[in-house]
Amino acid sequence: MPRQKSQSDEDVLEAAHRLIHRHGPEALTFERLSKNCGLSGSTLVQRFKNKATLRQRTLLQAWDRLDAKTTTLADATPRTPAGAIELLVALSRDYGGIESYAEGLLVLREDLRDPVLRARGASWKASLCNILDSCFASVATRRWTSGC
Repeated sequence: MPRQKSQSDEDVLEAAHRLIHRHGPEALTFERLSKNCGLSGSTLVQRFKNKATLRQRTLLQAWDRLDAKTTTLADATPRTPAGAIELLVALSRDYGGIESYAEGLLVLREDLRDPVLRARGASWKASLCNILDSCFASVATRRWTSGC
């Protein structure tokens, strides 16, 4: 029978994401993560195989969280220009300011050579653009029908 994990992969990946966010993507090593999450380096290697896989899984989990947050906020956002602003402000709230928010997005898009991560970024961008477009749809329709 396999041994029970003392920490879930999700918890370890969250610790890895905090490490990347605080110190940059290059700071993510098995040794540093071991110190941050309390698991041995060999346990981390056993779970994640190599640094590239660890980084990819960390960033994919971060994309999952951002996708979920975007969907939740979009569902509660009125489809108006004010709603678009409300959505963007709400998305950035956890980052402590626009500069920190922008850095967080750069961390998520850190490895543009990785086609899986690149696709996740493009998918989120398309989704966000569709939501924002829907917030301005009524304004565009009014403009065209009023003869402006």
